[in-house]
Amino acid sequence: MKTLVAYFSRSGRTRRVAEQIAEEVGGTLYEIRTEKTYPKNYFAAILAARREFSAQERPALAGELVADFESCERVLLGFPIWFGTCPMAVISFLERYDFSGKSVYPFCTSSMGGCAKAKADIERVCKGGKVLDGVKANRIDKDKIARWLEK
Repeated sequence: MKTLVAYFSRSGRTRRVAEQIAEEVGGTLYEIRTEKTYPKNYFAAILAARREFSAQERPALAGELVADFESCERVLLGFPIWFGTCPMAVISFLERYDFSGKSVYPFCTSSMGGCAKAKADIERVCKGGKVLDGVKANRIDKDKIARWLEK
């Protein structure tokens, strides 16, 4: 089963988790990057993200499309929780592809909530894909990954 581990990370926290998951499952790692750079200052980044959410802005993405996306059967989708859900950059990513026949497994990093609201938002834009329950992955190990992907 071909697995893609796609992630968006502003600070590097979600990137480290995505790398750990990709190493464990043998998946191809893909970073979701925006053309614009979010401020390094946390509060300035929050303001920029709030403007995106308020305007329902889809930030332009940088980089190439995922190579051979059609052959992926499973997409593990990582992101930090922003305003209770996934960042708008993740929505931009999802709208680029047809997820028909693919299983999407969200994972998030968050100091507070989990992936429940994000799952519903992902389902709205994830054309044809089956979105499974997500996992809060601040601390993840081999056993937690296995239990999450059993579903």
